[in-house]
Amino acid sequence: MLTPAVDPLPTSTSYTYEVDGAGSTMLILQAILPVLFFPSEEKGVNEVVVTLGGGTNASFAPFSDYIELLLLPLLSRLCHLHASLEVVKRGFFPRGGGEVKVSVMKADKSWSGFKLEERGEVTSITLWVAAAGAKQEEVQEMEAAALALLKRDASVRKAVTKAKIARADTRRAPSKGSALLIVAETSTGCLLAGDALSGKGGFHFYPSSFPIPSISSLLSFPSPSTSYQASYAV
Repeated sequence: MLTPAVDPLPTSTSYTYEVDGAGSTMLILQAILPVLFFPSEEKGVNEVVVTLGGGTNASFAPFSDYIELLLLPLLSRLCHLHASLEVVKRGFFPRGGGEVKVSVMKADKSWSGFKLEERGEVTSITLWVAAAGAKQEEVQEMEAAALALLKRDASVRKAVTKAKIARADTRRAPSKGSALLIVAETSTGCLLAGDALSGKGGFHFYPSSFPIPSISSLLSFPSPSTSYQASYAV
């Protein structure tokens, strides 16, 4: 029988992890989140706070905002697993330097599986924008271009007329950069999203890079979840 040299369960109330450069902090969180929900009972730990340093919006990885606005709400509503995420400082390529604080509550006895079988109709859309070092008019251009493309999709056109726009605080970001996240919520509580990053250190999004195609393709299928969301939940 193998005996671990250290307790594999969290025994402290706080941890800090640093990623070099603009490496994704969310990939680290993905790896440790399942363990954080089940801290050591012997130590009486009920809440664990993790500070992650590095990239908050990186390529080939979920945005911190995707985890905050989609994954954590779904885990809370469907599995009764509760956690919150705060972006203290944005971290874009190449310098990174972002900071994220994640508070994870110990899973209670009501934790269980769930069913999510019907997607429903899109009832609301939120356009989230983070632009570090961008001028006001540049941010407005990004927002207008994204909304104009969304209106071309008949399945979400009605929801787009009441779309909400949220702008992230990027004043402390060490590097210039910008990101878009479009979140669609349905009548059954499903959350679907598409995201995109601008070019290195810039603010221009080519039409093909907007998250519109990914949102449109998701809505063309009746699935209540994406493959990414399903893998994160599992």
